[in-house]
Amino acid sequence: MENFEGSDNWLIGSWYCKEWETSYRFSKNDDEWIMTDEDLGFNKNIIIESEDENQIIFASVKNGTRYIIEKVSNKEMKFQQVAKKGMLGMTNIATFTKKK
Repeated sequence: MENFEGSDNWLIGSWYCKEWETSYRFSKNDDEWIMTDEDLGFNKNIIIESEDENQIIFASVKNGTRYIIEKVSNKEMKFQQVAKKGMLGMTNIATFTKKK
């Protein structure tokens, strides 16, 4: 069993969602994360709000939007975007697979 500390490294890299026809890239520098929409070319600075072995909840530094990521395996994840508190809206849960 892997140590929990640093176990979020599986997320680093590019991910593709067939349903949404989009790719996101996650990168990390120390405790700072960047989520890049590879199709639209914009970056979001995000921080970890909470995490456990199979789930990471990020929050946007800029607007408080939350991103819930559930690890299915090192090559598959479930992704959901939730509007910040006080705002309505969330996406359906989508499956992303890691690009090679």
